[in-house]
Amino acid sequence: MATRQTEYQIELFLSRVRRIQSELQDLEYLGFSVDNLQSNSATYDILQSFPDELLKESSEMSECYQILFCFENDVRKVVGDVMKDKFGSDWWDQKVRSGTKTEVKGRQEAEKNSVFFARIDDPLYFTTLGELKEIISDNFEYFTNHFRSRKFVEELLFQINRLRIVVGHSCMLEELDVTTLKQNIERWYKVK
Repeated sequence: MATRQTEYQIELFLSRVRRIQSELQDLEYLGFSVDNLQSNSATYDILQSFPDELLKESSEMSECYQILFCFENDVRKVVGDVMKDKFGSDWWDQKVRSGTKTEVKGRQEAEKNSVFFARIDDPLYFTTLGELKEIISDNFEYFTNHFRSRKFVEELLFQINRLRIVVGHSCMLEELDVTTLKQNIERWYKVK
């Protein structure tokens, strides 16, 4: 008999398979084949330069990165939507700690001076998960329809951020930590 964790892993795997099948059908509709794409893909060429062990590890961690990417940007969207609804478009200036504003401004300036394309101007997209936790916590009375308690938000975002830092520094998570990450994300969405 499969455990809940095993069932969850199977569902996640099948979800990825269905998404890949759909994307392959879209590519075939456009006249591309997988073999053609692999032989002409710069990413494929670059990846072939790395040792097999690194490729295997990166494949294992790609799921965690995808989960964290979606989660962090969804948190930003919730924060932005709630705060704009309550305070209008200048909510950032009114309701964010001065230290956070200074840090974000520094990141924005550094990006403007880099050779890379700049992100959107919205300061919310320059915040860390820890700073998002502070914004929610400092303004919790406006998030009561989304979260059961301030302590819940603080604790869960702290735990998720600890794992995010490991993934963000291109390190492997232990299997137990991957399970913890997924469970914490599930907890977050059960109370939203």
